[in-house]
Formats: sequence, structure tokens, C-alpha cells
Amino acid sequence: PSDKLDVTAVTGTDGKTTVVNLAASVFANSFEDSAAIGTLGVVIYRKNQRKQVLQDYSPANLTTPSAVILQSIFEKLRNEQIGKVFLEASSIGITTQRLQGTNIKTAVFTNLGSDHLDIHGDLGNLAYSKSQLFAHPALTNIVFTEKNRFQHSEIHAVYEAIERSDAKKISVGIKAFPNKPTNLTSEILIVEKNVSRLGTMVSVIKNDEESEPFLIKIFGKHNLENLSLVAGLLPDDFKVGNAGKVLGDCRLPEGRFELLDKENLPLVCIDFAHTPESLKVTLQTLGRLKEKRSSNLICVFGCGGNRDIKKRPIMGKIAASYADHGYITSDNPREESIEKISQEIMSGICLKKKGDWLLIPDRRKAIEAAITKADKDDIVLIAGKGHEKTQQIKGVLFEFCDKRVAEEFIQKGIN
Repeated sequence: PSDKLDVTAVTGTDGKTTVVNLAASVFANSFEDSAAIGTLGVVIYRKNQRKQVLQDYSPANLTTPSAVILQSIFEKLRNEQIGKVFLEASSIGITTQRLQGTNIKTAVFTNLGSDHLDIHGDLGNLAYSKSQLFAHPALTNIVFTEKNRFQHSEIHAVYEAIERSDAKKISVGIKAFPNKPTNLTSEILIVEKNVSRLGTMVSVIKNDEESEPFLIKIFGKHNLENLSLVAGLLPDDFKVGNAGKVLGDCRLPEGRFELLDKENLPLVCIDFAHTPESLKVTLQTLGRLKEKRSSNLICVFGCGGNRDIKKRPIMGKIAASYADHGYITSDNPREESIEKISQEIMSGICLKKKGDWLLIPDRRKAIEAAITKADKDDIVLIAGKGHEKTQQIKGVLFEFCDKRVAEEFIQKGIN
């Protein structure tokens, strides 16, 4: 079925969900109806921001569906008159041959970071897994961020695979505020002009031609990098003068830097950040949105159970480095003890800052404390679960939605 579709596969530790959904939305509004397959399930995007979630395949238990299910999804999308598909390709999905039988025309690489090392062992093995996508024989285009070539020594396996491919290569990147000179040779750059709670003012450079600045509801250099990858996917004849029209209505997917902003109440951000790298950039971005020096940045987060334990102290150290204080809580503890996971996170926080962090195993109570005890000028990040609607505890799935819980306590503050 994929032979009659234009399939783009996106791999990388962070950003896959954002890229496939942003891309599908942009293409639907300016070019043709498109679909995204991945963490949020199967989502069809049509013109004028219309979305349709295919309930038979959502929510997704696997980032990349099995080969058989994937082909049935493609057949369904063909019947829905969809021509362009953007697919999340996880490292596990690639190594377990879930993409077998899929005709992939374009491959995208976001970045490499510390996740799923409990399965892959180390970053080198993780990079090798992701590199296999770029050996796909039918590839005609590869889009990648030039900056990330220098991210880790282990990342070379990915870039070597990109170089070996006969596909056309499109390098992209960002020029973040303040606009320091960049030595990147990227063909497409997203240039950040300034940022506020309203969004980010950006322009697009393509082949040395720069667009007029325009405002987007996207925050953070990591999300601007994701947007640059989307820009790299646009048709060859895309005119940079149309950048504002094509990219200006971009919206991040559910649970990705989702701001709940009410007057005279703390700004609350719901984000899926669950790796060291994504937690760091999200906290850094929120730090720039502080409107007063006296404002506090408060973080609520945990780490998943029965998953990579090495990242727990690292995430504790990052949280304590970029947030003023916060709450360590549950985040799908599965079969593990919430207290054990929390102590492992706490072990990464230096002695001087340990007093700024409270362990509240009940995620609902942690969110309540963060919002109700915050000052109106503070910023609260609720990290780790994003769009998820459940908590996995001791083999049982409980209904739980960070956004819904946060909105409940925000409403109490309004009343």
C-alpha cells in the first residue's frame, strides 16, 4: 500500500512527534491532505486546521506500529484520499523490522540523546539503530540538522550513513536569539528574532534569501529546530517569501509546550519532556519567559519505571540546575516503587539544593502543590507525560491527564 503514498519517516530521540504532526498540518493547509503516524496515534490533517483521529489505531501503544498494522494503516489512508504520510520511526521500530515493506521516500533525523539505553545498552548502539533508516534503498531525500553533527562522538554513525546515501541531502538549522554569527552551512535556517508569551518572532533563510519576520505559537530552540526540519520538507519550489503564510499557523501537538495562561495566575506549561535533553531545553526556554527577576520556575516531574535508570540522577541534576524548586513525583512507575525512583532522581541533586525539592508520590497532589503555592508571576512546568491520559502503576492503568488536573486547580484559583 505504501507504494502509492509519499512516506516520510522521522527518527531521533526527541522531536519525532512534533515534526510529523507539524509537517502533516503544514502540508494539509498549503498543499494536500496528510497524515501523521506515531505517539499520538494516526491523525489525518485536512485544510483549515481540521483534524481526524483514526480511533481504530489510537492511542498508539507503539511509537512505530508493527509491519502488518502499518500496512493496514496505509491502506486505510489511501481510502481516505491521503497522499502524504509522516511516520515516527523509533530506534526499536527500525531494529525490529517494523518498517519492512514500507516504501520510504524521505528520511529525517532530529537528534540523539539518552533514552531507551536499557534496551540499546549505550549511545553508540542507539545511533547505529537509527542510522539504519538512512540505508533504506528507496530514499530520494534526507533532511537533517547540521548542528547535531557535533552533538556526540557516537552520533557519527548516523551522519556517516547519511553521507553514504545517494539521496538528496537537505541540511537545516536555527539561528537563535541573540543573533550571534553562525558558521552553519545549512541550506534552510529558522532565525529567532525575539520571544514572548505570545510566541516567537522568526524569519526563514533559504539559499541566502530571508523572509519577512512573522509570529509563530512555538517556543524554544528545540521546537524551532523541529520547525526547520519541517521547512526542509517543503517542496523544492517553495518561495521563502511565502514562509509566513505556510508556517505562520503552526501549532505544536497536544502536550508539547502547551501553555495554560490565565491572568493573575502562574503560567503553567504541560510538556512531554522525559529525557535529560528535552527537560533541559524546556526549562531553559521557560526561564526566558520569566517576566520578573523575582519570579520562580517550578518543575513537577518523575521518571518512568522499568525503564532506563541511568537517566534518573541526570534529570534530577538538570531540574535542580534550571528550576528554582519543584516536586519529584510519579510518572508511569509501572512495577517499580515510586519512592525508589524518586530517591534515584534526588541522588542527582546537589546537597545545597536538596531542600528545594519535595517528594510527593501522588502526581495529582504534586501538581496541586505546584500550582496553588506558586505566585502569580511564577512559571510551573509539569513535565514527562504531555498528551498521555493514563498512569501505569503496579500493572493497572489509571485515568490521568496532566492538563485536565492542572486546569482544575487553575479554575479553583480563578474562583
